[in-house]
Amino acid sequence: MSRVYFHSPSGEAELWGGERAWLGCTCTHMARGLLDVQNNHERVHELVPDRPGWEPYPAWPSPDYFARFQQWRQSVEISLSASLGEGRLTWHGKPIDTFSLVLNTAARAGGNALKLAARIHGQCEIHCYAEGADRAWLAGIIDEGLETGVFRRGTGHGREESWEHVAAFLRERDDEPVVLSYSVCDQFPSRWEAGWEPPPGTDLRPSWADPGDWATMGAEEREKYHQAGRDECWGELETGERWRIAMDALRRKGGGLRLDPAGWGDFYFGHGLSVFDILAADFEERLSAALLGKENGDE
Repeated sequence: MSRVYFHSPSGEAELWGGERAWLGCTCTHMARGLLDVQNNHERVHELVPDRPGWEPYPAWPSPDYFARFQQWRQSVEISLSASLGEGRLTWHGKPIDTFSLVLNTAARAGGNALKLAARIHGQCEIHCYAEGADRAWLAGIIDEGLETGVFRRGTGHGREESWEHVAAFLRERDDEPVVLSYSVCDQFPSRWEAGWEPPPGTDLRPSWADPGDWATMGAEEREKYHQAGRDECWGELETGERWRIAMDALRRKGGGLRLDPAGWGDFYFGHGLSVFDILAADFEERLSAALLGKENGDE
């Protein structure tokens, strides 16, 4: 089963992958419920133009209106799933990224636990992180999520893969950063994330390569194996050195990956839009500003 990892230089905690799925479904279902296509279909239709191959918006009246309407409604709701939503919602020809829309809705609809749910679901694969001084603060949000039921108690195959275990791990130290990753993606610290290359002149022949075969290879053929050699060189570095290099690169990367109190309330994904913007009275101005770069009243 998949895992969400909370890495640190001195150890790590695992969260059962089912909780990642729970976070994603919570965000998606919240967005669908708030969008309420059944009752807001006229507004939603402005963002879902009829296109070949998609269920068209049914005209009223017609003998099959009710059945066709439900098909159209369901197709819109399904499009809010991240893997199915590309290009479904648009504004003046600009696609509205539904993954960001869903995450922003969850982040703005509730308290800190829902914000953390959105951040973990949206950023664990790209290594969101907390500095050592913020670990206890992050653990407090997990406690809040467990208390409210946003996070589930006693999940996974034993306490070692639970939210409770993650919170306890975060509180163990305040002098080391914690970086998240997902089990089907690169773990941290990785050479790729660090952007690290061996010093010029390093022998990049992998340890498992036969010396005799290597000697007969041409430069082009050897290059195919140099990647493995670079990875071996990275693995030979001390753990602390790998962490130092990778953390320097991660901090420089920016992009809102840091989980910290200072930027907690201001963070948003992508275009910054949520379902609340779509349903607002001034939705045209909000969508134009976010997607077309137009301020209120500008043409």
